[in-house]
Amino acid sequence: LRMTHDSTPNLQLATILEAIQNRDYPDSMEQIKAYVAMLETEERFYQARQLLNHVRDKYRSIRQFQSESTETKWWQTDAAQDEVWVTQKQAFFIYKNPELPPRTRFNDALSLLEEIGLRDSTNLNAETLGLGGAAYKQKWQHFGQLEDLIEALFFYRAAFERNPQQDMGYGGINAALILDILADRAKRIAR
Repeated sequence: LRMTHDSTPNLQLATILEAIQNRDYPDSMEQIKAYVAMLETEERFYQARQLLNHVRDKYRSIRQFQSESTETKWWQTDAAQDEVWVTQKQAFFIYKNPELPPRTRFNDALSLLEEIGLRDSTNLNAETLGLGGAAYKQKWQHFGQLEDLIEALFFYRAAFERNPQQDMGYGGINAALILDILADRAKRIAR
């Protein structure tokens, strides 16, 4: 645990870590989000994933019993937004976790995002699209494959173009950065 002048955060973190270790997970989404925020601040990726895996399994089992026959994809319904948030956070913690092998962490994160419509052209969730862009950009930074950079550009642009209000410029700025990288690369190749 990090030492600070105020011991309250450390005490809160210790309580959260003990609860997760004992599999004493909170029931309310508000409390789950508070736990996740603390774990993210402290870069406790493994414990955050444990908590989120439990929550996601719970949502999945509920969804299986509620099998609605509708044209709307499950991840687009209002009722599914907490599960979508959980899945987004899982993907974030996986691709950010330096303790996992790089190829595994990027591919696992992208697989999770695909479960919530990453590649679906009707997906307007800028967070899902932006996380896809970020995972592909990290993958490109690690392995240097141009196709990963192109994928990152696609998802960042989609986040910005499909839902600029939710995106708040994040996807747009990252898309511009990637275009700059690609332009610089093209200049160097042309020389």
